[in-house]
Amino acid sequence: MFEISETGKISGLEPLYKSKFIFALENGSCGVYDGKKRLWRLKGKYQATSIFGLIRKNKKKLTKMFVVIGWQNGKVEVIISLVQTSHVSKDKSRKFGGITV
Repeated sequence: MFEISETGKISGLEPLYKSKFIFALENGSCGVYDGKKRLWRLKGKYQATSIFGLIRKNKKKLTKMFVVIGWQNGKVEVIISLVQTSHVSKDKSRKFGGITV
């Protein structure tokens, strides 16, 4: 168990994989931690109303992290990150016209 300092109240917390988890704050910040280390964070104008994530490995043994954020204004954002041992690269360039749940 450990403590992490962020700048707002927690509105969502979801396990991702092993020691990784997704967080959402009331101030519109969302991101991913691996233990105590923050891998990335983004700040939205609106509060996140739902968060979901999953990890997938492909045939080349590359691991991708998918984080889906539903915002208060109705927008759904999918962030795809390549997970490597030393860093995480975030790719928000892919746009989705819709999502089916």
